[in-house]
Parts: sequence; C-alpha cells; structure tokens
Amino acid sequence: MHRRCWIASAVLMVGAPRAWAAAQWQAALARARTMRDMAVRRGDQAYGAVVADAQGRIVAEAPSRVVTLGDNDAHAERQALLAAQHALQREDLGGLVLVGSSRACALCERAAARAGVARLVWPDGVAEPALIDAAERGDVLALMRALDDGARIDTRDLRRRTPLLVAVQRGHDAAAQLLIRRGADINAQDEIDDSPFLLAGARGRTAMLTEMLGPPTGSPTRPDSRRLNRYGGTALIPACHYGHVDTVRLLLRSSRIDIDHVNRLGWTALLEAVILGRAHRDCAVAAGAWCVLATSRCAGHDAAGARPGAWPVDHRRNPAPGRRPVLSAVPALRGRDVFLGRGSCALSQSSPTWVESGCG
Repeated sequence: MHRRCWIASAVLMVGAPRAWAAAQWQAALARARTMRDMAVRRGDQAYGAVVADAQGRIVAEAPSRVVTLGDNDAHAERQALLAAQHALQREDLGGLVLVGSSRACALCERAAARAGVARLVWPDGVAEPALIDAAERGDVLALMRALDDGARIDTRDLRRRTPLLVAVQRGHDAAAQLLIRRGADINAQDEIDDSPFLLAGARGRTAMLTEMLGPPTGSPTRPDSRRLNRYGGTALIPACHYGHVDTVRLLLRSSRIDIDHVNRLGWTALLEAVILGRAHRDCAVAAGAWCVLATSRCAGHDAAGARPGAWPVDHRRNPAPGRRPVLSAVPALRGRDVFLGRGSCALSQSSPTWVESGCG
C-alpha cells in the first residue's frame, strides 16, 4: 500500500497546510528534495527528509530506503530521525524540525512526536505537535489521546514552550491538571525563561499552583527554587506585583519559596506589593502581615521611585510621587513598624527591632 494513504489518519501532528513553507526552511526543503532525488537514482521511493534546528541548519538527512533495505518502515522521515538521534547521541529531538520533500505519513508523524520534534515542515504546509495544539485549545481528550499514543509529555515547540507552559499561558486549568498529574515538568523554561511554575505565579493561576504543590502528585519540593524568571525573580515577586492575593497566600503556605529573595532589579516581593502592587491593600497585607519579606532594602532608584537603602515600611509612610500611601494596608503592631509571619519583620531604619512570628 502506498504510504501516503496513511496521511489522513495522522493524529500526533496537527496543522493546516499553508501556501508555502516559511523562508527559513527553504534551504532544508531543497536538501530534502536532494535526498528524494538520491532515492530515485537508487531505485527507491521518491521521498527525502532532513532534521534541522530552529534556524534551518541541517542536523541529519536521509533518503527513503524502503527498497534498498527491504524494510517497509525505512521511510525517509524515520531514517532522518534515527540519523539525528545517532548524530546527537540522544533520543529526545526537542526543539528540532523534521523537513520532508512531501508530507509524512501517520507513522512517521507518530515517530516524530515520540522523538519530541517541535514541528513538521513540507513544501506546502506545516504541522505542530498535537500536545502543543491541544494545550493551546485546552482540549483534554486530545491531550490524553496523544499521551496514550506515546507523545513526549514535555515536547517543546520552536519557542521552547512545553504543553504545560502553553496551558498555563492560556489559562486552561483542566488541561494543566492532566499534564501535571501525568508528570509534566513544572520547571521547564522556554526561550524567555518562563516556566509553568513561574508563570502560574505571575498570572495568578492559583488552581494550577495548588495542583503543583499539593497531593496527589504535587509537593512543596516539586518547584526548583534555582530556576528564576528573566528578571532573576521567583514566582512570588510578580504575584505581589499584580495583586494576586490568593496566589501569594498559597505560595507562602504551601511552598518553600524564598520570601526575601531580591531580583536583579533590587526588588523583593513586599517592595512590589507596597510600591507597585495593583491591589495595594490586600496584597500588602498578604505579603506583609501574613509572611514578610521586608528585611531586604531597596537596591536603588528606578522608574517606580524606589529609593536606595529604604525599607518597605519607609515607602509605606512616604510613597513615591504619584503613588498612594498604604498605611492602612500593613498595620503596625503596638505602634511599632512590624509585620509578623514566618519569623520575618519589616523594620524602619530608625527602629531596627526584630519581632518573631507570634510575638508582639
């Protein structure tokens, strides 16, 4: 049976044909046609394929060898995948692209998905991994089908996004829950250093974070505290910045996040809540009265008006120009500038008093 009759049943790569493949793939397509012509000269089927990186550079190539090897599975695409795995000494081909002289059959698309290929390209179309496509749409049944058929759960697209990161970006709770429970990596970072855990904090995806941090599959140790966002920050800092109060509470209660972490801009989570927080009162209470991060001083001036050497409580009293005071947001206990929680406090320079959690 001619192998292209399998195309209609393809399930692991999803995409609508386009008029022409993008210009960046033209050199790879030309090389795939060269492989096709080589196969024809050898008396084999007229197909060729190459594996390329995201810039279109060739990693491996192969003609069809069905006749040459007497093997009905020796399609050009699968031969190219095997060559790439051999060349790179790894099975995972995440971030790479399979380029063919024509569209691959369903079995070759399935092999590409199992290898973690980020995209299939042929002369008049492209196909994205089914897991990425399903995560974009929040299609839980499609995710389950692809996973059950052997697709790599942490397949990456050309932006190095995993299906779980895509589900977090799109806000698809059910899809994210499935992927987390099936063992998706919550720390896998994309090309701009977003990870599912870090982005869930920044976007206020509390239900997703609950799944990451709690039973049946989550735990406080599942997030990798060494992974930071592109600003050198934790999930807690942008959660305070954007006023995601429930997210802040969850991170403080259920994770081992560093509440006093200072990012590359010199900001702690409480500074974000007090100076930049979009829900000043509630988020400052969550980040100040419940926990506290305020033992770190601001590193320097910036556009938001943070003053060098100032404690968060100083900004509470004297906000930057154009900012409203948040005196009512983080109350002082017995007249002292103290916020309780987890053994931290917010001190003013004039009153460097340490008060442990539960005292006052």
